[in-house]
Amino acid sequence: MTSIASEPVPAPATESPRSRPRHVSPPVTGDAREEIRQRVVRLYQPAPGSEDRPLSIRAIAKQLKRPYGFVWNLLNEAGVPRRPAHGHKRTTP
Repeated sequence: MTSIASEPVPAPATESPRSRPRHVSPPVTGDAREEIRQRVVRLYQPAPGSEDRPLSIRAIAKQLKRPYGFVWNLLNEAGVPRRPAHGHKRTTP
């Protein structure tokens, strides 16, 4: 008796997005990390009265050509509170 459902055929390794070599950024430490952290905080939370619009973590990561997680960690290290996702304002009942 033959099965009607067949096993899926895996894609060749050359077509898989995981088969591409990953780009790994070198670690950033010391004064260089502090400078980038300050820049990230300024982009995420512009100074009050500034004409600059706050950027999202993804926009900052794209601008710096760094991973989202790197930018998120820098904000975490700086103690910056995150904004709600999708611009939603928190309301109290």
